[in-house]
Amino acid sequence: MIRLLDEVCGQILFEIIAYIIILTIISILVDAGMSESQAEFTVIISGICFLIIILLRWKKRRLALGKSVELDTDNDGYISEEEWAAAGMSNEDEN
Repeated sequence: MIRLLDEVCGQILFEIIAYIIILTIISILVDAGMSESQAEFTVIISGICFLIIILLRWKKRRLALGKSVELDTDNDGYISEEEWAAAGMSNEDEN
């Protein structure tokens, strides 16, 4: 029960801090000469671009780590030699 309360309070605190940061950025852009709608649009587009960049980097990192390859194709909880070979993984036991 307390763990759930901590998660809810943490989420609320995160949203409040994120909202304050967004409003601060918008006010800075308005002070710099943008209209409020232009500043909001700029913040939204910047956020979308930031999320896309993070998603692409995450996907590239998973691919580099080999975690984007599904090894257990028959979902039996065991990776057989055939599944290992089908994924293109090398066998370290072979000389």
